[in-house]
Amino acid sequence: MHAKRVLVVGVAKHYFNRKLYQLMRNSHHDVQFDVFNTGEPILDPSEYAFYNKVFQPQKNKFADYFGFVKGIRGIIYRSKLQSEFERCCNLQDYDYIHLQSIPKWFSEIISTISIPVITTVWGSDFYRKKKYENQRIKNILKSSTSITVATASIKNDVLKFCSDLTDVRVIKFGLEVFDEIDKLLPNLNLNSKGEVLNITIGYNSHPAQQHLMVIEQIAIVKNKIHIPIKIILPFTYGPEDEIYISNLKTALEKYELDYEFLFEFMTASEVASQCLRSDIMIQLQPTDAFSGSMQEYMYAGNLVVTGKWLNYSELKDNNVSFQEIEHIDDLGDFLVKAIAQGFDINEIRKSNRKPLYQLSSWGNNINKWYTIYHD
Repeated sequence: MHAKRVLVVGVAKHYFNRKLYQLMRNSHHDVQFDVFNTGEPILDPSEYAFYNKVFQPQKNKFADYFGFVKGIRGIIYRSKLQSEFERCCNLQDYDYIHLQSIPKWFSEIISTISIPVITTVWGSDFYRKKKYENQRIKNILKSSTSITVATASIKNDVLKFCSDLTDVRVIKFGLEVFDEIDKLLPNLNLNSKGEVLNITIGYNSHPAQQHLMVIEQIAIVKNKIHIPIKIILPFTYGPEDEIYISNLKTALEKYELDYEFLFEFMTASEVASQCLRSDIMIQLQPTDAFSGSMQEYMYAGNLVVTGKWLNYSELKDNNVSFQEIEHIDDLGDFLVKAIAQGFDINEIRKSNRKPLYQLSSWGNNINKWYTIYHD
């Protein structure tokens, strides 16, 4: 029996892809993975040896040149990726194509592909779609042999959007950080907690994290919180917008708030350390699917504050502890009350550890990924 050959289309360096295919390579030797990398080039291939081959599309300089013309850059970008895909990849070599996150540029070529196509909906690729992208996304979903999503609620939303799909499965990416938190806990200095209240805002640099609105809410009530506050902003991935960062720094200094930006890539162990030093994590995006980063802060024992408008029914159904507010304007008053009443990080961690591990550990999910390549 020959090994299954899978061509992955997506960001080769992304944490989820990197860990998924590393674990698959280590645990299942009858599947091999090549990747058509739509992200930043891999400079050191030895770090990504779990990919059998990496196809790196060439950039189109004209896309940057015409970037100021609305729509032109997108057309050039899509056309270039399509031509590079056809140039790089001999589809006769593969048993499956796996689209990791919905690549809108793939819509025009998916109907010409004869081998099975698996599409994994990540969340923001679906929920933040523009109206003019709807038909492209439907083309991809309808032409896919099977589709994976992280939760039942995302599955329901995908089926509402495209009702004639026949194979939509709930399969989660695992969270390696859980295991790293467990490794660090025995040596954690609990006595250091309480000197400064570390508040983490969001988990990436995207403006959808609403960093500025959260900072303004904290500034309104900071004099009512009788403990030093430090704001932590993880910007290790997401858009690199120097103007946006400058505006945030201006606000933080205006309100005289101590702060720290995290810009450098972090290993799973470093992410675990960040989660453990944080006391409160605030996640108030307008839309979100099933945030892995938020779960990592929950697992570490943070008081996690999110919005009632976000559908985290699966977490609630599994008795995971977190707090919700009705509107972002309620955040300041909520923080004052929560901090005054006190919250026990150890108790939060204790109550959340088992249900989160069952839901989102790699150990409980890796074999589900394996099955989609063996139907």
